[in-house]
Amino acid sequence: MQRPEAFLLQRRRALAWVPLLLVAGCGTVARMEPLRVQVVDVQPAGGENLEIRLQVRLRLQNPNEFDIAYDGISVELELRNALVATGVTNASGTIPRFGETVVTLPVSASALNIAREAFNLFLRGDSHLPYVVRGKVGGALFNTVSFESRGELSLPAALLVPGR
Repeated sequence: MQRPEAFLLQRRRALAWVPLLLVAGCGTVARMEPLRVQVVDVQPAGGENLEIRLQVRLRLQNPNEFDIAYDGISVELELRNALVATGVTNASGTIPRFGETVVTLPVSASALNIAREAFNLFLRGDSHLPYVVRGKVGGALFNTVSFESRGELSLPAALLVPGR
């Protein structure tokens, strides 16, 4: 039978290794790369009064070595640094490792905000419209993944210059 002092000494020695093992384990955990998000398609979906409803299809690409399970997606669309549309969906699924999936979600936009941006483009005669799509893909507890996709739309000059 072991003496209580010897047992406590063995226990202390074993516990002394725990922090070292945790630190070593953290070094081997793969770093998570951000999701890549692309707008695939935008289709009108009706609306009422001063609201425009759209169905937006997003391609979610997972450049990681592990699957990402999602449960809900939220997006915001900015044009020229002005928030013009938002959308959410409670869709769920899995984005496979080194794979992709396409998700459709409803988005609401203010007709007034869209009209203001179109008018500003017309006044400037600028055919370049910078946009930002931001959002998050919900997951299990503390497993929400944020994303951001930036780009620039090039509009035909004939749309902006009167008389063409």
